[in-house]
Amino acid sequence: MSEKSELTKGEVNRLAEKLDEWLFFHKDENFSPQQIFRDFGWKEWTTKKAVYNRLYYLTNRKQPPVLRKVVGEKYRMIDRDTDIVPWREADRDNYFPIILPCDLHKYVRLYPRSVMVIGGVSNQGKTCFVHNIISLNWQNHRIVLFDSENSAEELAGRFSHYPDYEQWPEDLVRDRSSNFADVIEPDAINLIDYLEVQDNFYLVGRYIREIRDALRNGVAIINLQKGETASLPLGREFSRHLARVVITLDKGILTIVKAKARAQKNVNPVNKKWRFTINGTGTHFENIEEVWG
Repeated sequence: MSEKSELTKGEVNRLAEKLDEWLFFHKDENFSPQQIFRDFGWKEWTTKKAVYNRLYYLTNRKQPPVLRKVVGEKYRMIDRDTDIVPWREADRDNYFPIILPCDLHKYVRLYPRSVMVIGGVSNQGKTCFVHNIISLNWQNHRIVLFDSENSAEELAGRFSHYPDYEQWPEDLVRDRSSNFADVIEPDAINLIDYLEVQDNFYLVGRYIREIRDALRNGVAIINLQKGETASLPLGREFSRHLARVVITLDKGILTIVKAKARAQKNVNPVNKKWRFTINGTGTHFENIEEVWG
């Protein structure tokens, strides 16, 4: 298209057809107008103006709208496809039968596709907690541990303090530090030790959403760092919003911060607290005592 004051109606229509086809093949992405210009090699201002006009029309004028503006100059296709949840046929007693350390499963309940968040001060038992989940559940469930801190030698040393560790699956542990939703096993117990976010802490909620959406019948249990004076893990309300269960580990105190489903209908476990110590090998909770609730 040559440089001119305005495009003809026919040129605008052809551009719209090309752009709509491009959008179809990028419907699962966030994109910017600059990406469109690069892909088509469009450099003329009149062409770029027509692209902006088309994006504006698809976002603000067309009913229902096709695009939604997201961050900055980026757009995304609106996805109106939804799966109907067959709630009438669902078994309300079909919870995920996981055993949790400190007998927490007697107070909180996880269902398929649930996320549990463990927020802990550094060296206060987060890794111990997820390793105990392996020991308590490996015989009855497929378990995958995504570890971003420990070497194979360190893991072998820690695992050796569990009596049946030599029978644990060879493919139990995966080395992973980001993009966990890409590797979640949808029907397994997925243990993430840990979800690290350096800044933009609001992204914690997005990552948890992506992990939850990758589940089918399984669950995900996510370790997050927590400040010593903070009441919630990293991300604060963003970390709590989608999780069905949130606990904190802080200087020998375990607290249930959130429990969407109770294991005992008449017992509200929120704000229940237990005192504990961790043994010398860092692998077992000891001296567990309920102190409030």
